[in-house]
Amino acid sequence: MRLIEIVYCHRLFDERLPREIFEPLGFKVYTECLDPPIHPEDIDEEFFECYLRNPQTYIDSLPFEVPAGFVEVDRYENEEAIVLLALKPTSAIAELLLAQIETGEALAALARERRRQVEAEGFEMGVM
Repeated sequence: MRLIEIVYCHRLFDERLPREIFEPLGFKVYTECLDPPIHPEDIDEEFFECYLRNPQTYIDSLPFEVPAGFVEVDRYENEEAIVLLALKPTSAIAELLLAQIETGEALAALARERRRQVEAEGFEMGVM
């Protein structure tokens, strides 16, 4: 799991467009929205059966060409469409949010230690 998934899954972001959530956090947003299959004629019958049995398996099987520099972060279905979502970090905080939770915890520990060094021991940049 990535740190960004914790942010994205928070109920404060329900009913919001991905751009409204991620652009203020320092991301470029790329989405593809597809119509869900409604009739067996819409797609191959085997895929339609897959969609009926397990929509997420069908959604996960859809091709998604992610532009260079972007990272795929989610695939989901809402009331209107199937959404394929990719993000490109444009800031250090955005890069951190794309990190796996374990990596983020390690980076947070480094930041806490650096803050302790500055506050408790007076170590500033370039000062030893």
